[in-house]
Amino acid sequence: MNNINTKAYWDNRFKADWEKKSGRSQTADFAKDQIPYFDISSDFDGSILDFGCGLGDAIPIYKKSYPNAKLYGVDISSVGIEKCKKNMEVWQTLQRAPRKRCKM
Repeated sequence: MNNINTKAYWDNRFKADWEKKSGRSQTADFAKDQIPYFDISSDFDGSILDFGCGLGDAIPIYKKSYPNAKLYGVDISSVGIEKCKKNMEVWQTLQRAPRKRCKM
């Protein structure tokens, strides 16, 4: 059995099959499901850390719920972090686009 608590395991998963096995949508769905359990008001302007952020798919969910918060993500996987950085560049570009051109 593989030890899922290792950098090698997650680097391989993010390279190999995470996206093929719907990992990204699972992460986003999990984040949406967790929001009601957070004891944080929608006008929160502090910091939120997504520990184990993977490809960053929860970050837009948290940003939508807490638009004034500063969001940070960390992960053991360097592959995950590199993909997360690329995903955040795309997401930030979409946020800056005129609304009529951007479907979220």
